[in-house]
Amino acid sequence: MDLERRIFLKKACGTCAALLTLGAIVPAVQSCAPLMSIKTDVKSGDIQVARKLFTVENKLVLIRNASSEFDIAVVQLAEDRFRAFEMQCSHQANPLVATRTGFFCNAHGSSFTLEGKVKNPPATASLREYPCRLDTDVVTVTL
Repeated sequence: MDLERRIFLKKACGTCAALLTLGAIVPAVQSCAPLMSIKTDVKSGDIQVARKLFTVENKLVLIRNASSEFDIAVVQLAEDRFRAFEMQCSHQANPLVATRTGFFCNAHGSSFTLEGKVKNPPATASLREYPCRLDTDVVTVTL
């Protein structure tokens, strides 16, 4: 009977450890998921982004515009507050890399918050912002 108890405890502890490990790994893997992006070819006017693309886990959507050298990042800062930024470093016009926590320039190390403000120099100016508005189920960015 003592042997059966040991086997039971060993299996129970192994299962518990596996569940705890899985619980720690799943959020980490989800945070590595690629950012949502849409493709368009708008030279001027409005670009519409479906509001449903913004989720609790993903507050940022990239617009890859074939008519522009740089992508546009649309960020949901609050339930009904969105901002759109050109993904061009204000330091020396290099493309930026978007992350879930901000924007980073690989050329000289500048970084920016999700509100487009300089977080780390050498950049000193905020990112170029495009006007955007929220309608019922669409965020409209005006170029």
